[in-house]
Amino acid sequence: MRIIAIVGARPQFIKSAMLNIAVRERQLSGDNIQLDLLHTGQHYDHQMSEVFFRNMNIPEPKWRLSHSGSTEEMADGIRTVLEKERPDYVLVFGNANTTLAGALAAEQTGIPLIYIEAGLRSYKTDSVEEYNRMETDKRASILFCPTKQAMENLKAEGCKGRIFYSGDMLYDAALTFGRLSVINSQLLDNLQLAGKKYYLATLHRAETTDNPAELESVLMALMQLETPVIMPLHPRTRKALDANPGLLQQMRRSSSILLIPSQNYTDMAMLEKCAALIITDSGGVQKEAFFYRKPCIIVRNETEYMEIVRSGWSVLAGTDTHRIIDAINNPPKGGEHPDVFGNGHAADAVVDTLLKL
Repeated sequence: MRIIAIVGARPQFIKSAMLNIAVRERQLSGDNIQLDLLHTGQHYDHQMSEVFFRNMNIPEPKWRLSHSGSTEEMADGIRTVLEKERPDYVLVFGNANTTLAGALAAEQTGIPLIYIEAGLRSYKTDSVEEYNRMETDKRASILFCPTKQAMENLKAEGCKGRIFYSGDMLYDAALTFGRLSVINSQLLDNLQLAGKKYYLATLHRAETTDNPAELESVLMALMQLETPVIMPLHPRTRKALDANPGLLQQMRRSSSILLIPSQNYTDMAMLEKCAALIITDSGGVQKEAFFYRKPCIIVRNETEYMEIVRSGWSVLAGTDTHRIIDAINNPPKGGEHPDVFGNGHAADAVVDTLLKL
């Protein structure tokens, strides 16, 4: 069985690392399975791409495209590779433009599509991520769901593909690589934050960064906090701030916010584990906050993971300055920690299922 996995964005690199470990274990046991990576180039920034390959020991992609976001261009490039290589399956992860590009290329070449992280829904119909995941769900032959709710979503929509529950590979990574952060990360020492209270904030979604009023509303909330806020700067957010020099100058003058570059997996895990509170618009980071049992303020009006909101570990605060400040001052208290994302062996479940098909 030969699989070409399409990657191009941070969460996809992380999940591909876990899938690669599971595939290598089966190969050592004599199973006939091969996994090759195609990197679309969607995340071209070194800190959002190459650093993950080194940090998580991900094999070098066999193919590299040079596209930074256009779904159509990426699909064309992927299709060219698939037409030549003709693998047994194409595999995609998540909800980025790379995800849909891989799905379109698989459809155009008639190669069955495996979709990791299928069935998630925010029901925000104008969201790029929601569009990408729904269109990919429609095209997938084999769908692996990270939560039981995702399975129910697909069944309710009449999904025609074969649906399996796997759990979430990001949880696998938190258990496997997250432990190493305590040993390998010196970031807190370098930032002179070891043993000190701080909040962690990440912003990257287009609906936030591409809307100057919403971006400013969120950042104004962070600038009013007394507790230091560490903010790894995503390339999209950096670009938005470069286009708004007044806001960027305010942030640099603020005693609350410390802007740092995007971090590798180990250092980001350390930041998350030691933060008193996490503020984010990221689907991946809100899950990681849950994995590490950290209260999380989600600066969106909806989430694909209502389970973690209902569990009391996260709260939806939207992008209004006053609502965010109120949520931070009255953070979620946590409580029961339900088994939402599986048992930490999602990649094993995926590979075992594929080998039985």
